Amino acid sequence: EVAVLGDASAITVGKLCDEFERYVKAHPEEYRDQLNPPKRISEIKKAFGDRSAAKLKSSEIEAWLDDIQKERSLASATINKVRGTFSMIFKHGRRKDLVDVNPAADVPLRDVGHGVERFLTAEEEKRLRKVLQRHINAHDPVKHPELRKQAIHRLLEFEVSLKSGMRRSEQYNLRWGDIDFERRIMRLRKTKNGKPRNAFIIDDVATALKQLQELDLERRDRSSSQPNKSPSDVVFAKADNKKWWQAALDEAKIKN
Repeated sequence: EVAVLGDASAITVGKLCDEFERYVKAHPEEYRDQLNPPKRISEIKKAFGDRSAAKLKSSEIEAWLDDIQKERSLASATINKVRGTFSMIFKHGRRKDLVDVNPAADVPLRDVGHGVERFLTAEEEKRLRKVLQRHINAHDPVKHPELRKQAIHRLLEFEVSLKSGMRRSEQYNLRWGDIDFERRIMRLRKTKNGKPRNAFIIDDVATALKQLQELDLERRDRSSSQPNKSPSDVVFAKADNKKWWQAALDEAKIKN
């Protein structure tokens, strides 16, 4: 559905928000995170929904971002995500011929500092493996088979991430159809720069992947109102590793 651009001043930011949210929900392959973008869109609509999209100024957006960062003590990286969503709302509006400006594009990104390249030491890896194995041993295979499978899954996630060279997003979007055990490569279609690439499968990774196949776990629906739209052939049964990974690092006393 495409709206025809007539009086540009009549198109509100709220209209752009609605159009972009509809697109996000209709394209889960492109927007794998179906929770946070709609939240940010809703927040932007609440603040600017009745404003003319064509007349909104970059300075107003920047001032609003300053305010919410101070009020909620938000990290600069979070503010950059909100700013990015704001810009995508207008970009989508331009594609739909609803507006021909994008004031959010001129709002500068916040400085998030410089990351530190950090590798696990051999001793840290040993401690971490002990923690993950302890979690497996804590679940009886007869009484709690599913919990034990999930614990095994985590150890295999770690094994693949450590020895494949994949980014997190690449790993958790990997599908069985993109794994070629004979040629020993994994075709990564969802990469950071948008271009597909191959990752190589060494022996340890091949073993871990085959053990994942034997586990036969599937991604579950979060709730009836939020069905899981992941493809049925994703390799990893969990969408990411944030919660269990940080807990395991804490338990293994690994910092930074």
